[in-house]
Amino acid sequence: MTIPVTSSRGFTPGAPVVIDSTRHRDLQETCTVVAVPDPGRLTLDRLLHRHNGTVTPVPVVQPGEKGELIAEWNEYTPSSGTDIQLNTNLPQMS
Repeated sequence: MTIPVTSSRGFTPGAPVVIDSTRHRDLQETCTVVAVPDPGRLTLDRLLHRHNGTVTPVPVVQPGEKGELIAEWNEYTPSSGTDIQLNTNLPQMS
C-alpha cells in the first residue's frame, strides 16, 4: 500500500511507523515501511483501516519522534496592553 505523506525524509525500509497518530485515535495503527519510492510517498506492508490520504497527506510518525504539529495560532497583544501603569503605592494595595 503506497500512501502520500508530507515528506518521506528520514523514513527507512523496515522501520515501524504510526499512522493517524493524533487526529483519529480509532483509526491509529502501526505498520512497517516497505519502500520509500519518492519524497512524497511511503509504501507500507499493510493498512487495516481506511485513511483519508487521497487529498491530504496521512499523518505518519516514527516511534521516538518528538511529536506531530496539530494546530497553530497567532496571538495579538496591542502595545497599550503591555504598558499597564499602577498609580497606587504597593503598601496601600495590600
